[in-house]
Amino acid sequence: MRKTNNTVFRVLIYFIFFTLLFGVIISCNQDSIFADISVEPPPVDPLIKGSPTNIVLFDDVICVAGIGADTIHSYGSGKWTTLKPGKQIAALAATSTHLYALVYSDMMDTELRCYDGAAKTWTTINKGTAVSMQTLFSANDHLFVGAKNGNTWSIYYDNSGTLVPVIINIAELNGAAFSASNYFLATGNGVYMGNNLSAFPADIIQGSAGNIKGIINVNGVITAVSRDGRILRYDTGEFKIVSSTSDYHYTGAMWIWEETGGSNQLLLLGVQGDGSYNKGYRELTLVGGVPPASGAPVTPGGSLSSVKPDDKSRYDASLAKYSVYSILQVPLTVDTPAAGKEPLIFASTALNGLFVLKDGQWNAQD
Repeated sequence: MRKTNNTVFRVLIYFIFFTLLFGVIISCNQDSIFADISVEPPPVDPLIKGSPTNIVLFDDVICVAGIGADTIHSYGSGKWTTLKPGKQIAALAATSTHLYALVYSDMMDTELRCYDGAAKTWTTINKGTAVSMQTLFSANDHLFVGAKNGNTWSIYYDNSGTLVPVIINIAELNGAAFSASNYFLATGNGVYMGNNLSAFPADIIQGSAGNIKGIINVNGVITAVSRDGRILRYDTGEFKIVSSTSDYHYTGAMWIWEETGGSNQLLLLGVQGDGSYNKGYRELTLVGGVPPASGAPVTPGGSLSSVKPDDKSRYDASLAKYSVYSILQVPLTVDTPAAGKEPLIFASTALNGLFVLKDGQWNAQD
């Protein structure tokens, strides 16, 4: 009988212990939830809903559109204006003199429209043999187009109003950059490099194999990111790994952030993670203006960051919840912030519209 009573007593003690432990865990989680709610920005109706296009600079304004919408929204000198290419928009790109819009009424029948900044007129580019155009990027004042014919991808460039093949039978075009007379084209196979668009090498650069999602010239150093979490920098004929992670995927969003009133720079990198707060973007500190040989990016909110330490919780409760597919800090040539204010940063999210960092708070751009 005593043994039975002891057993019941132990069971009772365990029950009480685990009940209390469970209550503490729930309480902590509720504290975290309430903390998130307390700093979460008030919801606003975004200017651009759903999935915005890539954000581009053209003629000293910022241009962005909603994928599937018929209007390009342009920001400059503190105000928004609109531009209409004539059909639904799938992607944007720009050179110093022209804004390009990939438009469609049927995604299997896309058109490439070109806006002349001087003449203020739209024309249609002759797509040549490019069957189904899908992506647009520019480098060194040349427009590059990724087009698909069945299961085959090819890259074209705009040669005076007509698309001409650069490389055929490769993979999706995900970005373009230029440095020291060479073009770098990022694709789902790796990075291709050449200095003659009429005779472009069809072999990927050593060290770049894989699904390269974005590429940028960082003050003379070509830098790329891959879907599988690598940051790569081009050095003496090959790409070398700066960092690698399995915690999230890079989307291809890349931009150089400049410190206000200082000389420090960061490379902003859009990410897509699996957790609720493992999205947004990361920041890689540049050393002497270029990516270090080795170094890991961090979440915004540190001592040197686009987000001040006191505003980190507000970032975590807003943009950190959404995958970022394009990001851009507004140059001073586009908009000069008031005294004591930071330049705006815009970000295109996967499904939650266009966001803006203003006065320390990320929120949808209204």
